[in-house]
Amino acid sequence: MKRFLQVIVILIAFVAILIGLFFFTKIRIKDKLDSRVNLVKVEWDGLAQLQNQNHSFLRQLIASHPDMNKSNDSLISLLNDFTGQRNLRCNDTILAQQYELNKSVLALMQQITENNDTLVNDEDSISIKFDENLNELNRSVKQYNAEVRAFNLYYSTFPVFLFGKFFDIKRQVYFDLTYGIVNPDPIAKKNEIPAWQRKIEEEHGFTE
Repeated sequence: MKRFLQVIVILIAFVAILIGLFFFTKIRIKDKLDSRVNLVKVEWDGLAQLQNQNHSFLRQLIASHPDMNKSNDSLISLLNDFTGQRNLRCNDTILAQQYELNKSVLALMQQITENNDTLVNDEDSISIKFDENLNELNRSVKQYNAEVRAFNLYYSTFPVFLFGKFFDIKRQVYFDLTYGIVNPDPIAKKNEIPAWQRKIEEEHGFTE
């Protein structure tokens, strides 16, 4: 009887240790996930701020080229769609919008070049600021994607993705766009992922 009680006590202690380890691991992983998500958010906020500056410079460029009706109409429509938006995180909608905006900007720039427009001093200043903003945007995109990559690598490890799914935390979305150059459609590119891969990612909560 005494031996039986000792076995019971040992089993209870063992279970208590396992439960303690589970909750310790759960809290530790949650803290790390929250910390890494915050790093991604900080980079996204910086990128979003630069996007807003980009929109401001674009409006000034449009105002200085009122004759570019076709390109201007497209750009103004896109910029109006963005007005007042507050995206707390990257998603396919904002990525598609920025892709279309970048494409329209390239069309405007080509029209300006083809028309051999002469830049006045004020416009030249806007153009310089716009180019500087594009460079800052692309640097910010790289920094943001680096944090997303670090988060997703950590998230993909066992048992992190199990706890992530429990806490309803998902993999972060890459901003797959380079400003100022022609890009492949990022949404179409994502949809080219094989069906079997998408199924695995959905089962593990890797996709939205």
